[in-house]
Amino acid sequence: MSNLERAIAEWRRQMAASGVKTSESLNELEAHLRDDVEHSIRSGRSAEQAFEGAVQRLGSTEAIRKEFSKCERARCRYFVHRGLVIGIGVFLLGEAFCYFAMIPAALAASQAYSQWLGFSAIRWKPDEYISFVWRVMLGMSLGFEVPVVVLTLVKIGVVKYRFLAKARKYVIIINLGLAALLTTPEVITQLVLFLPLQLLYEISALVTWYWECPDKKRETTAESSPG
Repeated sequence: MSNLERAIAEWRRQMAASGVKTSESLNELEAHLRDDVEHSIRSGRSAEQAFEGAVQRLGSTEAIRKEFSKCERARCRYFVHRGLVIGIGVFLLGEAFCYFAMIPAALAASQAYSQWLGFSAIRWKPDEYISFVWRVMLGMSLGFEVPVVVLTLVKIGVVKYRFLAKARKYVIIINLGLAALLTTPEVITQLVLFLPLQLLYEISALVTWYWECPDKKRETTAESSPG
């Protein structure tokens, strides 16, 4: 990698250390810097002169941090409000999915499992069935909120993929506990709830990893380049 690319990578790290945290803000700043550098190089300046001039025109690290902190607050409010709106729709979608698809499948699997073991199927009392349906629908609807909450936190710079990867083993335990708490004692019904909950978390982590890929590649290239 050229000296210019190393200088831009180092400048980007300084911006991140000063408080400009989100990838979108850093990418926007870097795009402005690169445009200015390109224009100066076409005007006949060396890459080093063009970079130093572009940095000066952008302003000091502290001035940039203050300006972007205002933008970050507005940006956070936007993503939080959007997350709330999307979350309402996703909650209702989770309830519909659970009632029309998941509960019938869970009950059918439970009955087949009981017959395979030679036991009689569970005889539901009305209040027990209503309680079961309510618990499972609530758990599944809240589970559908996981991607919305996680990806909103990612967008505002609170959560990174590294955190989600480290938290995976704890999330598995939590989801197993919720499946045991919210469903019947037999394992098939518990798995029917556990698997979608865990899948939703994995989808959130995968999307976060995909969003962070460009930054990871940039950092790897900068670190692997010769000094």
